[in-house]
This record gives sequence, structure tokens and C-alpha cells, in this order.
Amino acid sequence: MKITEQLKYFLFRQDVAIVGTLTSDKHIHTSIKGILDINQEITKIVLIDLFHGHTYRNIKLNPEINLTVMSEPEFLGYSIQGKAKLVPIADSDARDITLWEQHLNSRICDRMRLSLRTEGKGNKEKILKTNKDYYSLLFIKPKNLIEVTIDNIVDLSLIKMKEIK
Repeated sequence: MKITEQLKYFLFRQDVAIVGTLTSDKHIHTSIKGILDINQEITKIVLIDLFHGHTYRNIKLNPEINLTVMSEPEFLGYSIQGKAKLVPIADSDARDITLWEQHLNSRICDRMRLSLRTEGKGNKEKILKTNKDYYSLLFIKPKNLIEVTIDNIVDLSLIKMKEIK
């Protein structure tokens, strides 16, 4: 399944994906993972995994994975199905580490800009608390990368849904 330029741009703009994996007892587990890289030639998406949690355990048992990426204001989204491979951060190349550092810097700057824009709108305390919690998570070094080889892409946008009916 080919990753178009439009899809690549959309994925990078959203920055995160809701990742669905199957537990050992066949229940669906979801978590949020950062999108690190997209390789259009070999149809692969690389995600950041900060923890050795449920997603890690589930992928070790069953590599089937689903990524849901959406933009609520535009009512656009994609469901991306494929197979996941865990890559320990120690085994990844220097390019992945550099991408993570750039990604981290970009996210910090974006959050700071958002705080400055919304600070005067009566929710300063909420923003400061959110930023404090958010920033503490940013400095956790990733444990793994998750490489997703894409099998299928489903366009969830309202326009496509109208075409189906």
C-alpha cells in the first residue's frame, strides 16, 4: 500500500497516532505513540515507544497493529493496518536518535507557543499544570522504536464515507 505525499503530510501534521494492538486474551489495547518517521518507498511508519508497557508486550505476542490518525476539526482521518516490529533504541541508527531529538525540540517549541497564545484567556493555571506534566514526559528516553510495515490504508474522511453510501 503506497503512502501518498498527502498522507505523509497529514501524518506529520498530526504528530501522534492511536495505536491498537491485541492482548493475549484477544482484547483491543490502545495507546498514543509519537510518529517519528515515514518511509514512502518501503511503506513503513516509525513510532516512538517510551515504555515497555502493554503495547510492547502485545506486539511481542502478535505483530498485527492498527494506527488511527485523525484531525477532528477537519473531520479527516486514516486507519492504517500492518505489522509491527520492535526495534530497541540501542539497535537503531544515529539518524533515528537525531530525528527523536528534533521531534522533541519541535514539540517543546510548539507547546510553548500554544501557552503564550492562550495564556491571557483565563486558563493560565490549567496551561501551566498541563505543561508541567507534559514536559516531564518529554524527557523520558525512548525504549523502542516501532516499525510498522503497512498492509492497508483506510481513508476515514467524511468525503470518502459519502462515496461509500
